[in-house]
Amino acid sequence: MLRSYVGPIIVTAALLSSGVLRCGDTKTSPKRQPDDAALHKAIRRVRKTDTAAANDLETRSASLDLSRGLPCPDDKDCVSIWNSIEQLGERYEIRSTVKVETKKPGATIRYQTLAERATPGGAVRTMKHPTQCSEKVAIGSYYVWAERAGKPTSSTNDWFDIVDKRESVELVEQ
Repeated sequence: MLRSYVGPIIVTAALLSSGVLRCGDTKTSPKRQPDDAALHKAIRRVRKTDTAAANDLETRSASLDLSRGLPCPDDKDCVSIWNSIEQLGERYEIRSTVKVETKKPGATIRYQTLAERATPGGAVRTMKHPTQCSEKVAIGSYYVWAERAGKPTSSTNDWFDIVDKRESVELVEQ
């Protein structure tokens, strides 16, 4: 019986020791479709601080049909819910420590909330340090990209749900 578990244990131990898998980090991937699990995880984090706001978010998310496959940035209701989550994260300091990496260190990391991107002339934020860097960011859903010499070097259209206490984002530069 023990033998069937030995292989996965050895693989997990090897990944942990190599640094590919970090204990406590959640690797987040660029989103192509809405992720209702991340949305509900964010709402649970809000609930620890503001039950009324979490109840409102749950009511709003129940009316959001995430199964239709429409990307969140194209759905104004989805953008509105994530905007509320990010604002509550700012207000109550509900943050994730986000580690951003690129293969080559030294890139400037820029990011926007979905609502900022949807607003003409919306704000673009810059992380305080170049890659490889970690920064505390309010929970939410963000476009994140790398720049060098003021020009994007990774996709500016990938968005990431930042909801766990620790997140890891790896940007692929072109």
